[in-house]
Amino acid sequence: MIVAAITFAGGKLDPHPEETHPRLKLANYLSVTPAVPAVVDWASQVTAWPMYKNDTIGDCTCASAGHQVQAWTTYGEGETVTLTDDDVLALYEEVSGYNPVTGQNDNGAVGQDVLAYIEAHGIGGHKIVAYAQVNHKDLAEMKQALYIFGSLYAGIQCPYSALQQAGAGQPWSVVPGAQIDGGHAIPIQKWDADYIYCVTWGKLQPMTPEFWQTYGDEAWVVITEDWISKQTGLSPDGLDLDALLKDFAQLTGVVVTPEQPPVHKKTCPVLDWFRRLFS
Repeated sequence: MIVAAITFAGGKLDPHPEETHPRLKLANYLSVTPAVPAVVDWASQVTAWPMYKNDTIGDCTCASAGHQVQAWTTYGEGETVTLTDDDVLALYEEVSGYNPVTGQNDNGAVGQDVLAYIEAHGIGGHKIVAYAQVNHKDLAEMKQALYIFGSLYAGIQCPYSALQQAGAGQPWSVVPGAQIDGGHAIPIQKWDADYIYCVTWGKLQPMTPEFWQTYGDEAWVVITEDWISKQTGLSPDGLDLDALLKDFAQLTGVVVTPEQPPVHKKTCPVLDWFRRLFS
């Protein structure tokens, strides 16, 4: 069997310690949740996933953000927005200090730092309102978060076996004794009875739940205006904006209303947009 070579550039650094980098946690606020369908699919309508240079540089934390924009705009706004390589590269330069001319400082980035930068400054003109950590060891919580918010910003400690399996067109599964090549950021976009699906290396990649439980080491939920239909003001699962914001406040503790910006920041970059929708 001929296996296509997968070049691992990696780039996800280990998460920050909680004592130095506080974060909201979904589990602390999870009390009432919507019914989650057997299959959650926020991927199949996206026709192509760019590599975003992650075959040559360690920008997976930023490439993942670009892929999330694709999914959110496809299912939320009804039209896919695909950011450019330059959009993703500009983000990577800011969060890592990478110099595309000399190739210096290609050292990867911490996912929480990437989300914080996008919240403050955006990526390719797209910003997020808030984000919170999901319990990556709780599959039910992860699936609920994926269903409500359209994507999970996630990461694994990537074994070499995953490169071989991806190159052979196989799902990721646990191979005992496989060597870890490094950290890798992957947006999770689909979930069915057999597999969890992420976007990596320019395609949708299935993994077994056991693979995630073995190698997954972080997951985050994000709220963004890209997830809301411009035509109807509804999220794809039919929740109106008011219900969506209440769910987010319930799941994460971040209160976003037309009158009040997120509690963990002084200003809300889409506050005027919320006011217009509620008026």
